[in-house]
Amino acid sequence: MPRKTPSPAEQRASLIFNQTIDLSTFPDPYAMEAIGNCLSPFVEDGARLVFSTTAPPVVGDLIALYLRSDLIRPGEMPVIVKRLVSRIPHFWHVPVHSETGR
Repeated sequence: MPRKTPSPAEQRASLIFNQTIDLSTFPDPYAMEAIGNCLSPFVEDGARLVFSTTAPPVVGDLIALYLRSDLIRPGEMPVIVKRLVSRIPHFWHVPVHSETGR
């Protein structure tokens, strides 16, 4: 059986390695490239997304959710991007740090 040729998104995703991500080292703002089309037609594969480490997220924003390294399986992306559809509860602090849960 012939092997399927990986899509460009799969090829780029294969370059990601499991590692701990320290958001305190990110510049403000920072950018990343979208891989895949789960947010299409609003965000297309290969689009450049810009995020702030200091601006509070508001409803309608695209937000980057970084997964704890122990939750990432080999070959999975350490970050997912979603649209914020409701206010963040007052008791939930952004960013959430894995050491404190807050």
